[in-house]
Formats: sequence, C-alpha cells, structure tokens
Amino acid sequence: MPTALALGVPGFLELIILAAFAAGIFVVVRLVVRRGQSLPSAFPVIALQDGPGNYKVRGVDKDTRADVERFVQADSRANAQVKAELDGVVVTSVDKVG
Repeated sequence: MPTALALGVPGFLELIILAAFAAGIFVVVRLVVRRGQSLPSAFPVIALQDGPGNYKVRGVDKDTRADVERFVQADSRANAQVKAELDGVVVTSVDKVG
C-alpha cells in the first residue's frame, strides 16, 4: 500500500540544517576558486621617482587663471608642489625631470 507524502512548511530545525549546508557549500566553493590564485591589485601601482632634483610643475595661476608650467628645484615631489603653491599656482601635476 502506498503511503502519502506530506509536504508542509519546514520547521526551525530543518531551516538551520539547510542554512548550515548552504554555508558549507559556499565555503568549499570559495576555497576551491581561491586556491592558487592571488588577488589582483585594486588599481595599478606606479612607482614614482622621488628625491632631490628638478621638477616640472603644471597647474593654473590663481590670479590670472592661465595654465602654467614651471620648473622647480626641490628635495621631493611634495616639496615641489608646496613651492609652486606658495607662488600662487593650483598644482595639477608634478613630474621629475631628468
């Protein structure tokens, strides 16, 4: 004699078992996918030359709003930027020359 199969809403214990099973599958898949793969960098890292020397500073003059390009003798990129800003330039880029 065939028995009837009763389908109903899963109980609390069954939901916990299903959640644990799904979490286990997720962890296993995640570990398999990550094995042997290193995460790529979020953005390209560019090594910038820094140190004493000549720097080309580009920007905009605060008073005239004209584009300017100046060459500054400085100890570092940050120092070149500060020197240009003290001369009234809104700095947009700093490049080491030579």
